[in-house]
Amino acid sequence: MKHRLAIDFGTTNTVIAHEANQQVNILTLPDLSEPGYETIPSLLYIRDGISEQSVAGYAVKREKLDRDQSNRLFRNFKRGIVTAPAPPPRLIDGTYWSDEDAGSLFFRHLLAALPYHADDIDQLVLTAPVAAFEGYLAWLTEVMEQQLPDLARIRLVDESTAAALGYAVTEPGAVVLVFDFGGGTLDLSLVQLPESKEKTGSFLGRFHAPTAQTARVIAKVGRVLGGSDIDQWLLAEVLHRVDLTPEALGIDYAAALTACEQAKIALSSEDMVSLNFTVSGQDYTISLTRSDLESVLEHNGFYAALRHSLDKAMATARQQGIFQEDIRYVLMVGGVSLMPSVQAALNRYFTETAIRADRPFTAVVEGALLVAQGCGLDDYLSHSYGLRYLSAGSDQHQYDELIPMGTRYPT
Repeated sequence: MKHRLAIDFGTTNTVIAHEANQQVNILTLPDLSEPGYETIPSLLYIRDGISEQSVAGYAVKREKLDRDQSNRLFRNFKRGIVTAPAPPPRLIDGTYWSDEDAGSLFFRHLLAALPYHADDIDQLVLTAPVAAFEGYLAWLTEVMEQQLPDLARIRLVDESTAAALGYAVTEPGAVVLVFDFGGGTLDLSLVQLPESKEKTGSFLGRFHAPTAQTARVIAKVGRVLGGSDIDQWLLAEVLHRVDLTPEALGIDYAAALTACEQAKIALSSEDMVSLNFTVSGQDYTISLTRSDLESVLEHNGFYAALRHSLDKAMATARQQGIFQEDIRYVLMVGGVSLMPSVQAALNRYFTETAIRADRPFTAVVEGALLVAQGCGLDDYLSHSYGLRYLSAGSDQHQYDELIPMGTRYPT
């Protein structure tokens, strides 16, 4: 039996979906998947930097290695791969480890845990952030070629486009905004689905045979901002309250950061939580309300950045004759999308639009599987491309734009 797989590698969590005989399910992998959830924590702990002995996923949490302050713990390493310049490599047991190295080893753990032999995989679809440059895509492709050299059918799709497919909106011609707010990036994609009712059902239906369905991408915006930033801001607020500095945490830094992450998650469903952490043997307990968290977000420019990204997407849309009142659905994915203040901000921005947030963790990976079945989108470039040259007159570097942002591809 041939299998189709999709992997949504996220900053905080990773999800793997599987399809065979028109049946789709989310895979849970022993030691990697979080019990009771459909996600794999994007964590890696290097036990031996020379032999590459390591622990990945939920096993890092189970062994409490996510509280380790040494440089052996890699978290949020996807962000270091996507952004430039990349963080400097770490020296572990005399060997340098970059975020790209950690990501490659993390994928090795994922692929080794799959319950299928590589020969039985018909196609693999990988996702990438809207704002990712070709360097990230090249790294992802290289990792797959090294670890699955005999698999010829590996495809890439941007995360927001995959989410548009995964939410299964079936209204012909609907203009849809995909709001993807995860651990490391905020990605917005505004797309228009096919006009034909027959094509729309086939385009978005999960189990239809492959056809040549397409939708139009109107605007894309990417920003390096996510849940990991909120964790850091919240930690700074907590330390301020107890009159401590980040340097004072020492080996307790990772544990305190994890406690802040847990408090952030809990405040999406609770009005108040107790945040407990230990520094140099002394226990601290801080009460945090949802209002406290929202004040931290406001102070750090979170809501201003959110509105700026929405305004930028709508400015691009208006150039193509699309306005806010034309948007039928806002589809929310990523853990930050669960925050009540984020949902409230979108409800204020889109007063006449249906907002859905019922599949924040699986829409992307399930949409990627639809790509494996043959669904596709007419896309456009979210970056401009050109040549840099040294001006003879000014002795300064200048640029000649060759392909402007917004150019449609494939041509």
